[in-house]
Amino acid sequence: MRSETCCPSGYQAGYATAHVGRFLNRYQHGIHRTAVAPGWDEWYTQLDTSQGHYYDWDLSKNGKKIHYGDKPGDYAPRVFERSAVRLTRRFVPRHKPLYLEVDEIAPHPRLHGKGAGCGPVPDPRDLGKFADVKLPRPPSLNEADMSDKPSFMANEPLLTQHDIHRMTRHYRCGLASLQEVDRTVGHLYREFKHLGELSRTVFIFYTDNGVFFGEHRIGGGKLYPFEEADRTPLYIRLPARYRNGHVAQVSQPVANIDFAPTILRLAHAKPCRSPGHCRVMDGRNLLPLLRGKSPAWAAERSLGVELHVAYANRRHAVCVYAGVRLPGVVFVRHTRATHRKGGRCVKDVERERYNLDQDPYELHNLCFGGRGCPNDREQRRLRRLLVRIRHCSGIRGRDRKPRNGGYCE
Repeated sequence: MRSETCCPSGYQAGYATAHVGRFLNRYQHGIHRTAVAPGWDEWYTQLDTSQGHYYDWDLSKNGKKIHYGDKPGDYAPRVFERSAVRLTRRFVPRHKPLYLEVDEIAPHPRLHGKGAGCGPVPDPRDLGKFADVKLPRPPSLNEADMSDKPSFMANEPLLTQHDIHRMTRHYRCGLASLQEVDRTVGHLYREFKHLGELSRTVFIFYTDNGVFFGEHRIGGGKLYPFEEADRTPLYIRLPARYRNGHVAQVSQPVANIDFAPTILRLAHAKPCRSPGHCRVMDGRNLLPLLRGKSPAWAAERSLGVELHVAYANRRHAVCVYAGVRLPGVVFVRHTRATHRKGGRCVKDVERERYNLDQDPYELHNLCFGGRGCPNDREQRRLRRLLVRIRHCSGIRGRDRKPRNGGYCE
């Protein structure tokens, strides 16, 4: 979506394109470290984003490296806010349409350098603001019986009080770190309002994944295919004229593959870098849902979930899986994982299936122990859907017929 669809397409449609904040992990590998990704007119992007730096970090400003230190004004989310506001003030008064993407670091934990392993880093103004907030305690927290889970998870030890204390601290710091994100949103909203552009501006708020705080004995991270990581909120603010005056609350499943088709539809653009060089998108335009409609494709839509890593830095970890998520059910097939020692991923074919209507906290794997699934009509349907969705391409009625596989849903 970022480099090959939205931005080149926005450029072709006459948009100025600006990126602020984090970008894809390790996107600099193979190119010059400060290089601007294709399709962006303005590039204010944090380098080494996988490190989780809030202080003592480098920014690529249109290809020029700028270093920020350890003063309050160097706090990365503050720098992102200043950059985004300046770009808005610069471009919007020119009456040239602007695509501005702000990718925040908060509440990502700091992984390396000073403070590594200490969780998210709040703005100094927000230290201690959530010191009394308790860690959520869903039924899956420190799950008592893991015998239904795949074998590489079933032997994961119970979390200790030290683990719970650490996660509680990270949870509180994460909430505090989001205060500066809230200020950034408010500041940008006021800028667009002051410039008289709210009636022509769309705001999209999303996160690419959730995080674990002890559910299923998982003490952190985001890679396991449970609801805590996969089911995240999405908020889209449309001007009234784009939604027929209606404010919709959408319950149908959507995914980040839907953002590019939706944004391009709003921008009256096509997914093309140049005439004849167009991409086939797997996602859907969400405008009908945002206008309160219920298109036929939305009722039983299936979406893919997948992961492929060669090495995991913890034991009992997922490595390679593919799954399908539908309203009320999720089915995942694991093919590689780590076990007691961690590190290298090894072959391990196991399965998980949950009835989310009856078991929303995923406590009862219907493929008990990861080995045997029910031999019922639903299981056969899920297997067929998984095969199809792994090889699908495009949308029927919108895109050319795929060479291999079928259309996506």
